[in-house]
Amino acid sequence: MNQNTFEWSFGDFTKETSVSSPIHNYPDTGRFPVRLIVRNSIGCADTAYELIRVKDVFRVFIPDAISMNHDLINDSLIILGRGILTYNLKVFNRWGEMLYNGNMGDLPFNGRDSKGTPLMKGTYLIYLNVRDFEGYMHYIRQTFEIL
Repeated sequence: MNQNTFEWSFGDFTKETSVSSPIHNYPDTGRFPVRLIVRNSIGCADTAYELIRVKDVFRVFIPDAISMNHDLINDSLIILGRGILTYNLKVFNRWGEMLYNGNMGDLPFNGRDSKGTPLMKGTYLIYLNVRDFEGYMHYIRQTFEIL
């Protein structure tokens, strides 16, 4: 009988000994040293090592609307996401006039023009240029509403 045993060590203080091809979920990003020891029925063993990298997932969330009713909920256009290194956000009105040009870390767009006057309710255009942690650029164009 040719019965092999498998001992996996995933580099995050977890182990698996019951299957030859396990599925493992890491709790965070990073680099992890994975080790596999295989033993056959007569006790001969072989060991394999591999350093794997778990990357962050790139995701960006852009609100569809801001309310400007001073309830502190959706009063500003705040860009959220994962895997974002930096971004530049531009907001335009329907005539193509740029109303806001800000980078990650700047005060968010609050629905006001450069003089502090509240903008009219309506549809506005967003140009969002995002650089992710891998160095790739993502160009997002979409509309949002001021309610």
